[in-house]
Amino acid sequence: VDPLGLAVVLVTAVCLLGLATRAPGWLVDVAVRCLGWFSLLYALLDIRSDVFGAGGPDIRSDAVALEALTGVAAPVWGLSWVAIGVGLLWLVRWRLR
Repeated sequence: VDPLGLAVVLVTAVCLLGLATRAPGWLVDVAVRCLGWFSLLYALLDIRSDVFGAGGPDIRSDAVALEALTGVAAPVWGLSWVAIGVGLLWLVRWRLR
């Protein structure tokens, strides 16, 4: 275990726990929304770089592994993941109204 990585995870966990237990509700709401948006954007960027990056798909990506197993092209897997993600976001947004 990398000591620096472990320290970052522990400090982050303590900060999030403190935020959840001691911060006002509006601040917790903003923090959770920011984490959610950053996660969403990172997922889109990750799919783009793994599947549609310069020089073709990254040979270590999940999409390429699934292409080898199923014969379905890696970009199709990437677009499927994006479509599923957008569909789930729409469903959650619709259910929370």
